[in-house]
Amino acid sequence: GLFSKTMLEIIGSGKAVNVGAIAFLLSTVLLICNAGDSKAAVKSMPWSVIIMVGGMGILIEVMDKAGGLNALVGLISTVSNSVTINGVLALITGIISAYSSSSGVVMPMFLPLVPGLIEQVGGNAVSMISSINVGSHMVDTSPLSLFGAICIACAADHEDKGKLFRNLLIWGFSMSVVGALLCYLFFGVLGL
Repeated sequence: GLFSKTMLEIIGSGKAVNVGAIAFLLSTVLLICNAGDSKAAVKSMPWSVIIMVGGMGILIEVMDKAGGLNALVGLISTVSNSVTINGVLALITGIISAYSSSSGVVMPMFLPLVPGLIEQVGGNAVSMISSINVGSHMVDTSPLSLFGAICIACAADHEDKGKLFRNLLIWGFSMSVVGALLCYLFFGVLGL
């Protein structure tokens, strides 16, 4: 109704909207008005995911303070140059994402590396960010990643889950190589 129309007007105006602050404010108002069952709402929250994402942020900050991000930048820059960096980033993020979360682990860990990589290797920030994104998300059907695990969990009873696991694993890891080659070609060689 009126609220959603007002939010769309604010968002459509081009002004920055802090969605987290608005959600916190609205949930506080709803809690004060006793608009729902707060105990059931708290129980239904995906706390493990919230803790994982928050923990990754803390872990990456600790890694940065300890110099781990600079060491990772140095390691990646020794095996790549301004043309190959996109393929290398896609390959590394693809392999890591095959057994972890693309959005919850790989993206928050590798995106802060881009400025350091540009200083040491050169290249284009948009291409590097795109390579990280492509590399990490092309392997999401790996059964060791969330999406692939959901595919196996939701498979019909007549499916051979061992064979499905093996096929998804082969597909996921092969996509890390395909993603690396595509990023090398399009962002490195062709410079798109």
